Amino acid sequence: MKLFKNAAALKLSDFLIILLIGLIVFLPFISKLGYYRDDWHVAWSGYVQGPGRILDEHKIDRPFMGLVYAATYKVLGDNPLAWQLYALFCRFAGAFFMFILVRLVWPRQRVATFFMAALFLVYPGFLQLPTASSYQVHLVGLASGIFSLLLTVLFTQTKKLSLQIPLVLGSMVTGALCYLIMEWMVGVEGVRLVLLGYLYYRDHAGTLREKAWKVLKTWLPNLITLGAFLYWRVFIFNSTRAATDIGSLAATYTHNPFTMFVRLGYELLKGVFNTLVLAWFVPLYDLANALNYTALTTALLLAAAALVILFVFLKKGLPAPAGAGTGDPAEEDRGWAIHAVWIGLLVAAVSILPVIAANRDVELRNTFDRYTLLASIGAVMLVTGLIFHFFRSDKTRYFLIGFLIVLSVVTHYGNGAYFSRFWEYQRQLWWQLSWRAPDLQPETTIVAELPGGYRLAESYEIWGPANILYDPDFSAGSLKVSGEILNQETLPAIQNRDRYGRTFRRFEYMADLSRALVVSLPSGTGCLQVYDGTDLAFPEGEDAMIRLVAENSRIDQILTDGESHTPPVEVFGPEPARGWCYYYQKAGLARQQKDWEAVVKLAEEASSQHLAPGDVAEWMPFYEAYARLGMFDQANEIGALLREDPYFLKPYCLAHSGPQTQDDKISKFLVANLCPEN
Repeated sequence: MKLFKNAAALKLSDFLIILLIGLIVFLPFISKLGYYRDDWHVAWSGYVQGPGRILDEHKIDRPFMGLVYAATYKVLGDNPLAWQLYALFCRFAGAFFMFILVRLVWPRQRVATFFMAALFLVYPGFLQLPTASSYQVHLVGLASGIFSLLLTVLFTQTKKLSLQIPLVLGSMVTGALCYLIMEWMVGVEGVRLVLLGYLYYRDHAGTLREKAWKVLKTWLPNLITLGAFLYWRVFIFNSTRAATDIGSLAATYTHNPFTMFVRLGYELLKGVFNTLVLAWFVPLYDLANALNYTALTTALLLAAAALVILFVFLKKGLPAPAGAGTGDPAEEDRGWAIHAVWIGLLVAAVSILPVIAANRDVELRNTFDRYTLLASIGAVMLVTGLIFHFFRSDKTRYFLIGFLIVLSVVTHYGNGAYFSRFWEYQRQLWWQLSWRAPDLQPETTIVAELPGGYRLAESYEIWGPANILYDPDFSAGSLKVSGEILNQETLPAIQNRDRYGRTFRRFEYMADLSRALVVSLPSGTGCLQVYDGTDLAFPEGEDAMIRLVAENSRIDQILTDGESHTPPVEVFGPEPARGWCYYYQKAGLARQQKDWEAVVKLAEEASSQHLAPGDVAEWMPFYEAYARLGMFDQANEIGALLREDPYFLKPYCLAHSGPQTQDDKISKFLVANLCPEN
């Protein structure tokens, strides 16, 4: 039977080479990655309340996704590395199904389909793999959708009813799983229609009308599944999240029909162009610029290793049978390549159309590149088809494909470097805060800032990890610690010390900015800054908006004598090395307790280990402690360092000008020694 002949031609051993290339691309940083963005509210839900809470919070928009997510959490637990490995497995599974799919569609094109699957795995237009907890469900949906497509292709290649029935049922179930997880992946049915149209047009005899009828009959079971899903989604299920609410979307089209339909056409063209063309270059440009020379060299060496594996396989492990892309026009099916170009273009368009229709955009930034996932099937078909159609030499083809793989390797390396730094910044934030603040008052609202390029985007990126740290038992049934990000929208509320309630995925909490604790990890080599609004000193790299709100920080929200809380290692990873920042945070805590002897002892311990601050502002606890204990020689020695730094000195003197800081002789000395003009 043709089905089994194709199965024999799959050469599944070829995928091992693709797998090896994928490991080179994705493994370098995997142990240094953690939780990001949307990962945090799920991490908190699972850690303090269990899988049931994960399921419950997704009932508002994607209940089936919540079911899959909760079941996965029950197996993987809280360890970020487990989620990273699982997401990578899902990525490999999708690539494996893609490999089989294109081999079934073009069984004679062993080389070309090998390249399609390899490019699909390392496609650089989707860079959210490190956000593993959030995006593993997307990858499960994608893999399920591709598997559904290959079952449909297998159906077209057999006439045996005993095989056709399970193939149809399997394609219906896995197709439904795809868009039940993520509704904008309904484009998989458009991809199915494109593939069916091509296969029946190419492989079956009869008139165009007869072929169209065969396509419709084959597609009908999946069309019924799609119709049932759409009926449930539109008329039965009520989404309470604005971004996924059908009623809100319909109202947008009703109120602005002309604008919305013009937008549909424009954004569809832009999304297709982003996916097919710009995805290979724009992320590379953004990420490679952030790499230093050492990192860039490492990325290029990894790319070279991938190329060596690729070309050794092509030369030694992939003998070129007749009609398998040898470059001989007499032996090669020349029509397949231009077919792949048109199919790739159509697949990209029908994959992106539901995204645009849902009033979303395909962008190669932040998390909006997730909308390229399904369309990337078309992207690799198109680019491979173009190369094989316009270039007859194998060397030229291999060079061009190799060039794209190099671009992808460098892009993913830069992406891994970015996310590894992002995770380290978050780890430093919470570990250093645990050193500085043993416990926090109930209803504390942490306002937290990370260095530029790594800003926190949502409040749950603060209150999620904060409550895992300070309230792991969720004893009160509500958030002990709230959080608020700092941007132009929240700045006035923080300055005004507003108090307001919020509802996030059926969970209500209060943000009380009159109880704000402002913390910041400045750019550069400095430590976490935990601000006291009555005694301000800023490091050189501090953000301008932090300088605007630091005076609102309530240091008394820290319970200095409370039970010490340590970040759970299974979530935050092992404690960082106890270098200067450890002593600085402990000195800040002792300073708040007015335990000056402890501060001096910490200074001596740090000095014995030859530790020093990355920013002179971090000398302040020790400067004051020496003065309070009458050790003025040591205080003056530090004071000389502080006076030499205008970035610290001018804001400090401005903040401490006036009688409010002159409450005793030592306070007068501290300010007068640094700010003689005061």
